[in-house]
Amino acid sequence: MIDPISDVPPGALASAFLAPYQKEARDYLLSHRKAQLWVGMGLGKTVVTLDAFDTLRGYGEGRRMLVVAPLRVATLTWPHEVGKFYSHLNIAYVPRNWAALTDPRWHILTVNYEQLPNLAKRMQASCDVIPFDIVVYDEATKAKGYHGPRSKGGERIKAWLRATDHLNFRRWSLTGTPIPNSYLELWGQVALLDPVLLGRSWTQYRDTLFDSDYMGWEWTLKKDSEAYILEKIKPFTLVQKSSDYLDVADTVLEDIELTLSDEARGIYRALETELIATLYKTDKDVVAANRAVLVGKLLQLTGGAMYDNDKIVQEIDSTKVDAVVKLVKKMPKENILIFCAYKHEYSRLAKALGPSAEVFGEHLDQVERWNKGMIRYLIAHPASAGHGLNLQDGGRTIVWFTLPHSRESYDQANARLCRRGQVQVPLIYRLLTKDTIDEAVAETLRCRGKVQNELLDVVKNLKEMRS
Repeated sequence: MIDPISDVPPGALASAFLAPYQKEARDYLLSHRKAQLWVGMGLGKTVVTLDAFDTLRGYGEGRRMLVVAPLRVATLTWPHEVGKFYSHLNIAYVPRNWAALTDPRWHILTVNYEQLPNLAKRMQASCDVIPFDIVVYDEATKAKGYHGPRSKGGERIKAWLRATDHLNFRRWSLTGTPIPNSYLELWGQVALLDPVLLGRSWTQYRDTLFDSDYMGWEWTLKKDSEAYILEKIKPFTLVQKSSDYLDVADTVLEDIELTLSDEARGIYRALETELIATLYKTDKDVVAANRAVLVGKLLQLTGGAMYDNDKIVQEIDSTKVDAVVKLVKKMPKENILIFCAYKHEYSRLAKALGPSAEVFGEHLDQVERWNKGMIRYLIAHPASAGHGLNLQDGGRTIVWFTLPHSRESYDQANARLCRRGQVQVPLIYRLLTKDTIDEAVAETLRCRGKVQNELLDVVKNLKEMRS
């Protein structure tokens, strides 16, 4: 076992740029064969893990590392961090190049959760030859759906565990929001590290530690169950809160993945590749004259409507609006701040949410009434409500209908609720349509690009996703 206190061996990076709390997290990984980092937003989970892996390589204890992550994170985030800080490491997204599994030139392999069954089959076909020493589960909350007879995510992870739970490699998981909604979501994350620690199945876990209502719809922890769970996972769990190290509130961030309708997806693909698309309902063409216009058109389209060439709003898809309605119904006691980018999004959301919704700027006393809890849904543009306003007394929940490509706008808008004086844990939900520019914008925000380059970064990240 490595002693993380000793000198970094020759060949490792020496970690001079890591903050003290990052070194603590790195050393925790080095001293645990199975570990989960519950590390808050902005504390650098990726770079910590890369440094731990690079240190193990220096000791000769880590040849290769597999990273399991959401598609955007696997194809954009990890390559970006490797290129920025660890350019001596070679990284490959294996579904594009399955031969990389057995090619020693690649130090880090990435795969998205949806590809785990394919990876499991390939490993079983190779007689359980282990092509890596470490498996990292990034955004481990992707395993929260590991239950139920109709859970596709659960079936994927079950197939993966059947193929690998007997293999001897380090298992690390990373997340900033381990329990976003309920302790019921924790079992799948822990099963990635230890499939039997909290029960041999999710059903056993639920029935043993939770009580249900008479219909079996609502489940609550039994007395002492929370203490039992925390005692079980404590030996391999490190918790670091953002508020302990950064001047921000502890925040729960959850990306809600959506899929466009077939019609909207067809228009989207035509516009992205040809810079021109025909709207099926009106037979009108929409043209993107340049990259800046293209980004705007694509962002509008993921929201379900767009301006045509005559500046008339054309409604195409209701996926995001329906998702907002569904989300707010789950939070009947929350006042919610919804950020949009286009005027037609305000009107469509206000119509869907009914008389309890207001568009920011329509009334002079809105800030006062919001902070008194008198406004259920406040719909705003980040530029109009993103600077200088103290809104933390009126609610804690933000929904991003359309993300801005400016990091400053994004941070300032979140800071309306995620700031000093907020007495509850802030909740941020981002609606992201799969395999679209939404994911490229999310990656651009994560990379914290300079303002003048952010728009170009969106286009660059979109191209990298397509490649």
